[in-house]
Amino acid sequence: QKELKGQEHSAAAKLRIDSRCCSSALVVSEALHFLYTADFKGQLRSNARLLWQLLCLCVRYALPSTLKRYATAALIKSLEQPKNVVVVPVLLQAEKSVGLSAAELRYVVHQLLCHPEAMAAAGDDVKRAHAVKFAVEELERAIGQQQQQQQQPKQI
Repeated sequence: QKELKGQEHSAAAKLRIDSRCCSSALVVSEALHFLYTADFKGQLRSNARLLWQLLCLCVRYALPSTLKRYATAALIKSLEQPKNVVVVPVLLQAEKSVGLSAAELRYVVHQLLCHPEAMAAAGDDVKRAHAVKFAVEELERAIGQQQQQQQQPKQI
């Protein structure tokens, strides 16, 4: 665990952050700035690793939903850059806990299947096979939902 110390008059305040969740002072600074000002500094830019930590911080410490939505949207957008697809496997693994929408999840699956770097980041053969299995199951779910919608009678 990391401790960030701040001085307020003579009393020291400590903020303990689980380093498995976030190990970046820059990420904590972004979150604190938002909590105090309701504004985004944008200092994480399109760095997927840092945005992933911000999203984890939001989930772990139940930070405001506005910050969580910002972190999610920025993280998903960052995946447009091939260098950022390395976070795809961990994002897929945590999709339920971070609350990805169906559209966001399909986009992340697309990134996994289209970028060898994303697949390689999944790990060994067993972990890659698990990621592919998850991706195929998600695609089957999406196709099934689409077929259901097409079969429903149209209301005028």
